[in-house]
Amino acid sequence: MRNAIARARDRNTHPRSLPMPRKRKSDLTRSPKGSSKSQSRSRSTPALTNLSARNREARNRALHALTAIRHGASFARAAKFEGVSQRTIRKYVGSALRQDHPGGRIRAVPRDRFTRYLQIPGPDGPIQVTVKGSKEATELAAYVNARAAFLRSGDESFLRRFHGRKIGGHALVTDPKILTTQAEQGESFDQLYSSLVGS
Repeated sequence: MRNAIARARDRNTHPRSLPMPRKRKSDLTRSPKGSSKSQSRSRSTPALTNLSARNREARNRALHALTAIRHGASFARAAKFEGVSQRTIRKYVGSALRQDHPGGRIRAVPRDRFTRYLQIPGPDGPIQVTVKGSKEATELAAYVNARAAFLRSGDESFLRRFHGRKIGGHALVTDPKILTTQAEQGESFDQLYSSLVGS
């Protein structure tokens, strides 16, 4: 009750998180002090691994929509473009969305800590990696763009900033010969999110 009153008092001074789907009574039981973070972390991992293929795809789309919102797209436009419902976006990434006032524009927080299953180009083909948070996912997207720019132009300077960089513990391939050979063999890298492991 006190928490509800506090939230109502602060409504006009703090951005609101978007409402998440209603939880069961058992999920609302208060955890012992100091243990909620570890228990939440232990619950989230099996939840991801147990998602069906359909739900993994829905979560992927929600993450893509979150990125679009982060880059300026409206909530409705991002949902439409990614082919996912607004309810599904709230379900999977709602904690990273904010609305300053009722009816106001929905925006995304600059960073999040959602687990993502990605694939990166390896020297012998794509490698499946797990990353925690949007920072590495953004870095990987920048690398993919730089790789494509190098293959179009032959300008190795596009790869320079990624020398020695790692994503999910794996070094990014920046050797021009390897990248060129992969391109000549028809290897493409258009899918950032892994469809094999799920996300």
